[in-house]
Amino acid sequence: MRKEQEGRLGRRRRRRRQKNRRTEEQKTEEQKTEEQKIGRAEEQRRTEKNREEQRRTEKKNTEAPRRTEKKNTEDRKNTEEQKGRTEEQKRRTEEHRRRLQRGSEEEETERRKRSRSRREVREGDEEGAGGQARGKKTEEVEEPKTEDRRTEDRRTEDRKSRRQKTRRTEEQKNRRQKNRRSEEQKNREEQRRTEKNREETEKKNTEAPRRTEKKNTEDRKNTEEQKGRTEEQKRRTEEHRRRLQRGSEEEETERRKRSRSRREGEWRGAGRGAGRRGVLTVRWVSGTQELGNLEELQRQGERPTLSTEILSPHLPF
Repeated sequence: MRKEQEGRLGRRRRRRRQKNRRTEEQKTEEQKTEEQKIGRAEEQRRTEKNREEQRRTEKKNTEAPRRTEKKNTEDRKNTEEQKGRTEEQKRRTEEHRRRLQRGSEEEETERRKRSRSRREVREGDEEGAGGQARGKKTEEVEEPKTEDRRTEDRRTEDRKSRRQKTRRTEEQKNRRQKNRRSEEQKNREEQRRTEKNREETEKKNTEAPRRTEKKNTEDRKNTEEQKGRTEEQKRRTEEHRRRLQRGSEEEETERRKRSRSRREGEWRGAGRGAGRRGVLTVRWVSGTQELGNLEELQRQGERPTLSTEILSPHLPF
């Protein structure tokens, strides 16, 4: 009785250990599956990131030469325009300087003429009679000389005014031209910026649908792949569960068969002496037929075969 109880306890412990082992294996498999899923998702993110980085690099390598060439063309154009404006300004400055120089030379010539005329008049006065006569002659000559000098001064002032007016007109004209060139340059810059922004906008509007479609295609593809992997994982998990279930059912069936066989077959010892002689008394149950005592069967010349289904848990086999 004690041995039978110990056998039942041993079977329970074995079943419990097997159940715990199956549970642990299932947990390990689920954890492994989850880690694989996380690893695949991380690998997919890294692949997508690398693909996006490669696309940006290719785009940069493709557009950089065009941008460089465009910038170099703009720089050359601006340099030529600036060089032309500088040459034009130098030419106009030189012309203005020459005009001023000619005006100052003419003015100096006129001044020298007037000085020589006055000197000649003075020398003529000094050569005449002295004293009062000379004073009278001087007074007589001074009147027309003063009138001539006024006339000459007016002419000088007029020429000076005309030169100043001409200079102011030229300066105003230069300022207007400079302002006009600055305005034209500003307009050209604004037009270039507008054109560049328009091109960028058109390019963006043209490429955006393609990028969106490509991204949607990639997302659909990734979704389908993920769905396929999920279905495959579910299928494998279901197969694993079924295998475990079949194993547990087979084990339970085997256990029930052994239990039923133990209930149907009984083993009894025939005493100490008989046990020492190796003689056992057996009730062999096969269906509803009782085969009888092993010793009697052996005397009758029969050799019954023991089945593992009816072995007692006491026996070593």
